[in-house]
Amino acid sequence: MKQTINPIGQEINTLGKVINNKELMLVHLHLKSGEQIPSHDHKGQEVFFTIVTDTNMALSGINKKYLAKFGGQAHCFMADDEVALIAKEKKTTRAAVSMEFASRIDKPVIFAIGNAPTALIELYDMIEKGIYKPAFVIGVPVGFVNVEAAKELIMETGVPYIVNVGRKGGSNIAAAICNALIYSLVDRG
Repeated sequence: MKQTINPIGQEINTLGKVINNKELMLVHLHLKSGEQIPSHDHKGQEVFFTIVTDTNMALSGINKKYLAKFGGQAHCFMADDEVALIAKEKKTTRAAVSMEFASRIDKPVIFAIGNAPTALIELYDMIEKGIYKPAFVIGVPVGFVNVEAAKELIMETGVPYIVNVGRKGGSNIAAAICNALIYSLVDRG
């Protein structure tokens, strides 16, 4: 049995999560974790995930080479011209519209949100209305406005999640959690 010296990893492991924490160096965060990410669909077929981030910074931090080994891809729609146009027309944030765009992906999606609480709020609204259900949500936005409330909403959805408690977080944290999950797949293989 592998032993980790990472206190966050130990906390997650005591919750029954199997996560190798090579990149999860989050000394000052306390994570609350939902269910384990499913690796097979209801027919027993292996599932390959697409990761959608709320910032290009988080997207840049994800190890896409390792993700591709498992048939996965990573995307960020924040800089998409159509997203900007629709957000302006709807008088909403690009983060919210980006979540709508991501819901069109025809694969299970892991959302890695490290910056925009409005992205988490939009996901919550889509889940509650029965419009869309993500495979997994990483909700670690940083800041003051709506950050804690948005994280609490995600924890109420029944969707598997990793959410940190409080106002700390960030795109780098979201990317590190993604990499820890990807590397756990490498370690299992």
